[in-house]
Amino acid sequence: MPSFIPVNKFTGVLSKKISGAYKYNKNDYLSRYKYSSNPGRIYVFSRLSIPVVADFTPSNAQVIQDGKSGFLVSSKEGWEWAIEKLIQDHSLRNLFAENLKNYIDENCSINYNFTSLLAFFKKIKHIRSA
Repeated sequence: MPSFIPVNKFTGVLSKKISGAYKYNKNDYLSRYKYSSNPGRIYVFSRLSIPVVADFTPSNAQVIQDGKSGFLVSSKEGWEWAIEKLIQDHSLRNLFAENLKNYIDENCSINYNFTSLLAFFKKIKHIRSA
């Protein structure tokens, strides 16, 4: 199911609640976030060399470089296109898996996060002592 829902297609209790509180345009979309789109799974897939197709959500977009280390999609057609592309191209599957693993290793490792956090603390210390 896509993460973006056109407002004109949205029905239910919430639509009644937002209709008076928010003036929306016919081209507006609601952004849907769900726990089943857990970006933590991307880490596991990178360790297992599994190419990733994911919903276009902020968390996924921080990790997946669209077209380089996976596909970010926001529609049924996008999912179909991306999966078909990966089915047909073995080298693309391997490239995505390798690029995602490298990106995670370089930008999301414990050492990277520790170094970034330490630099942040040093910056705060320097600002406070100035």
